[in-house]
Amino acid sequence: MAKIKVMMKQKKHFQLNCYFYSCLSLIKDNKQISLEGIVQSIPELWNRFAGYESKEKLIYLLSRYAGKADLDTLAISAKKEQEILERAEKVISACTQTLDFQDTFQIFFFPTSSNSTLDYMKGISGFASFKNTFLIFVHPQSDLSLLEATIAHEYNHAIILNKIRWLTLGEGIVAEGLAENFREDVIGGDDTPWIKSLNKNQSGYWFKKIEPYLKEQNRQRYRDIFTNSKSEYPHWGGYAIGYWLVKQYLELNPHITWEQVMDKSMEEIIEKSMFGLNLDIKMPVS
Repeated sequence: MAKIKVMMKQKKHFQLNCYFYSCLSLIKDNKQISLEGIVQSIPELWNRFAGYESKEKLIYLLSRYAGKADLDTLAISAKKEQEILERAEKVISACTQTLDFQDTFQIFFFPTSSNSTLDYMKGISGFASFKNTFLIFVHPQSDLSLLEATIAHEYNHAIILNKIRWLTLGEGIVAEGLAENFREDVIGGDDTPWIKSLNKNQSGYWFKKIEPYLKEQNRQRYRDIFTNSKSEYPHWGGYAIGYWLVKQYLELNPHITWEQVMDKSMEEIIEKSMFGLNLDIKMPVS
């Protein structure tokens, strides 16, 4: 039977809820219940379900990102489930020490059968679906080495979604840069796979290439710059560009706090970064 574990932490000004769905189908009365049945247990908050406007949209999302539910191959073991929740609690605690939040915060954990998640992201992926809300997908074969990095990254996204709608390319570049620099500050560790595609000089070069499109709301170009390995842009290039842009903004403002950074406009961060000021940009060396 599918397990749904809830971890709640109450403080004076916030409540943290972690929901863990160890598999995406369950057996009841000798019948397998589909995603629709699982989603019925998702709590409603802010008139949304795990950040989505309807249960139908959440079902569609899970069917795409989690893969086909299979009790034998998708279920997360009880031991791994407990380890994930314990490690999640620690990293969220560290995140709140650097950048706190108000109100309620939700994290949803789901299994995934995605081979690309296993191959390229060590079996861990995630995204923020709404303010103070994000989803983490765990492949049963994951070694969990990117768990903390992914949680810290998505935590920052979930905070910034209180402020922006994340519609333009520029918002995406800065938001990804904020999240990865926040991750680096909070938990350190090696660079994550999604920022290794470009070094600083290469990122500056490609920033100038995409600068005319920063205010666009073009989803295809956005995908090409961030995730489309067959486009004219470096695969995952948007993440690396954002990382270096924000990193250099922080270097130019060494005394700024994360609360202050998150209050800055996307335009200001871009304009006052070394890339925006046309500083320290060289042609990439092959």
